[in-house]
Amino acid sequence: MRTILTTFLIGIFCSNLVFGRAVEKACAPAAAKISATVEYNGKRIDVPYDRVIETLMGSEKLSGQPFEVGYAIALEQLCLDIIIREAVRPELSTLQATSKFKESLRKMEEDLTRSHFLQGRVSAKATDDAVGEEYNSLKASFEKNNKYVYHLSLIVVDSLEKAGKVRSLLKSGNDFENLARMHCLEKDLREKAGRVDTPIPDGQMVDGMRTMVESLVDGGHSSDFVQSGPHYVFVKRRLREKAVMPPLTKIRKEVVSALESRVLPQVLLDIVGPAKIKGFDPTGKDLPINLKSDLNKAIQQQKEQKAKG
Repeated sequence: MRTILTTFLIGIFCSNLVFGRAVEKACAPAAAKISATVEYNGKRIDVPYDRVIETLMGSEKLSGQPFEVGYAIALEQLCLDIIIREAVRPELSTLQATSKFKESLRKMEEDLTRSHFLQGRVSAKATDDAVGEEYNSLKASFEKNNKYVYHLSLIVVDSLEKAGKVRSLLKSGNDFENLARMHCLEKDLREKAGRVDTPIPDGQMVDGMRTMVESLVDGGHSSDFVQSGPHYVFVKRRLREKAVMPPLTKIRKEVVSALESRVLPQVLLDIVGPAKIKGFDPTGKDLPINLKSDLNKAIQQQKEQKAKG
């Protein structure tokens, strides 16, 4: 689904309040509980309930699922981890002695150290004041470039022939939601009768989609399609609302991520600054290395984009 709607959806703001309450309720009596036992190679190993919840809450993918589903998947993952750990144990000393294993460990250690180092430098710049300033900048840009947000339903098909069939059925008076259930390319859209859960700002739509949506009234749908890449899209406009940026308390994580992405080029430039680099092509001739200038260009482009809003 995401691949189809990439053109329409730039930012998605999510709330996990319902999920969080389910976890709170489930965790209340959970002290010292065991969620599973694994018997393998003559050993019995317990999987603590708290470890399952920790795994569940630490995964964006799992925490976005209904609690019961996420819990079951997290528990299966932990059981699999235990089995693999016990399966490799008899061969561990032999495996650790191999040069290939040692090299893999060294590279992994270097990668983790580098990531931790860069993340630390970037996160240090995400102070409360900086996050607040970033939010205000994003809010100003959002409100400048978006007048309305639209709650939409879509019928998305992948061929002109299918689009022609749906068009004929719509013009004949067939129900939009029923056609979405029957003809939508993606299972998620079929199951939701074409309903897109996230409101879409008008400034983030491609021109053809925006023109079509603006021409409709709430509750109305198009009788023709707009092409988006290899897909053909029919639109129903459920509701139009004024575009309002969610409060920082609800989207702090997304704002911090945007801030960290923006400051990364400057962090890299600060690190690279003292370095002297001389490059050579395969024949031994001088080859300019433009690392510093490329980072400066990236920083300048960000400043220009921010100024434009």
